[in-house]
Amino acid sequence: MKPEELIGCIKSEIEASANLYSKGLSGGTEVGSKIDALCLGSAQREMVVSLIKQAMEEVTYTLICGLEGEASVGGGQQQYKLLDGAGNEFSGDLSSIFYEAVME
Repeated sequence: MKPEELIGCIKSEIEASANLYSKGLSGGTEVGSKIDALCLGSAQREMVVSLIKQAMEEVTYTLICGLEGEASVGGGQQQYKLLDGAGNEFSGDLSSIFYEAVME
């Protein structure tokens, strides 16, 4: 898998999770159930789901930056070597790919 493909999969996962949360209890998630319990109007519900999605994107970006040694995660900062399932080094500027695909 190429770095762009991985980032695409991560982006899809974030979008799928946000979609499930927006469905409330019928989405089958604890977060969706808790959103239902708030008894929000549709505009407020959309805002809450949007904020949750944004938080997932920001945390994911920070974690990717942390893996690349560009940010501190949990108070420590170091670069990690990522390997694919075959043991090949997985290289590529994941943080910039993620930023361009998700954050912009």
